Amino acid sequence: MSPTELTTAIKALTGASTADLVGIAPASAFSAEELGDLGRSFGPIQSVVVLAQHIVDPVLTVRFYSGRSQSESLIAASLGDALLRHACWEVAEILQSAGHKAAIPRNLRYGVDGPGHSISYKKAGVLAGLGVFGKSQLLIHPEWGPWVHLRTVVTDATLPPDAPIDFSPCDGCTCCIS
Repeated sequence: MSPTELTTAIKALTGASTADLVGIAPASAFSAEELGDLGRSFGPIQSVVVLAQHIVDPVLTVRFYSGRSQSESLIAASLGDALLRHACWEVAEILQSAGHKAAIPRNLRYGVDGPGHSISYKKAGVLAGLGVFGKSQLLIHPEWGPWVHLRTVVTDATLPPDAPIDFSPCDGCTCCIS
């Protein structure tokens, strides 16, 4: 399967799965430090597939914990995250059936890298053209604002990347600062 055919198959999941948007970011935009353990253990990462889900139902953002408190929990997840993770598995299946490696990394939160395999979903989303960084440091989608849940899949497949979008939602706005 050619890179274009592979990209078409992956983007066909938009709307057909729990992903409302799918974009491709070039892995070359991430430094070796940003990829950390993920880059060392996975091997050469060529592309980052970014999946986005519009958060329209507050129930999707409710978090579930496995312990009595957040700090005691081994598992913390939201329904929206579980649904989007399923779409990531579908992307990984498409890539693996075409003979490529694929992995679903964790989100690198707030610039603090813990042990394991993580990547900045927000940076990947911006590079894949799904939004821009707002003053709040959240990814801002042109229509949905910050109400977007993100997930990524990394692969050794060289897929044609999407271009970042050019819009300025925060010009003259200070709502998040106020």
